[in-house]
Amino acid sequence: MMEILPARCTILMKKMLKYAGTFGLASILCGVVFVDRGNKSQTKEALEQTVKIIKKRNAKIWIFPEGTRKYNTECSDPMLPFKKGAFNLAVQAQVPIVPVVFSSQSKFFSYEQKRFTQGEFTVTVMPHVNTIGLTLEDVPTLADKTRQSMIDVYEDTSRDTDAINRNDHRT
Repeated sequence: MMEILPARCTILMKKMLKYAGTFGLASILCGVVFVDRGNKSQTKEALEQTVKIIKKRNAKIWIFPEGTRKYNTECSDPMLPFKKGAFNLAVQAQVPIVPVVFSSQSKFFSYEQKRFTQGEFTVTVMPHVNTIGLTLEDVPTLADKTRQSMIDVYEDTSRDTDAINRNDHRT
């Protein structure tokens, strides 16, 4: 992720990560925007502050709209349903969304099996999605369309990288 992080970009993270030892301290020092997802009024206030930061500093915010990584198999889609906060933020700020898709890493990474070996994956920076003129009423459709286009890219790139990783492990 750090290889493609644009200039003037920070990350939006759940507040509990602020207290994750040296990771939390480094996040604070890097200017990460923390959101308490359990507190609706604080979440709304944080999003309003983030809109101001985007406009004032011409900043970019990296957001993971799933809200958490998909480690379980209860959801058959490769991505969990998206939370709407990222899309509310983009619409309120009237800034484009730039979807970024990481292909499958299952051939070399498994949270359940505690496996992290070498392998390759593909990062695809998709064309931006315009939010100019959209309102908060448009957010559910915007989120669903963006998610589906990201799933399509994920499935295409994952087939390619899975084949590469299979061939790399045979040598």
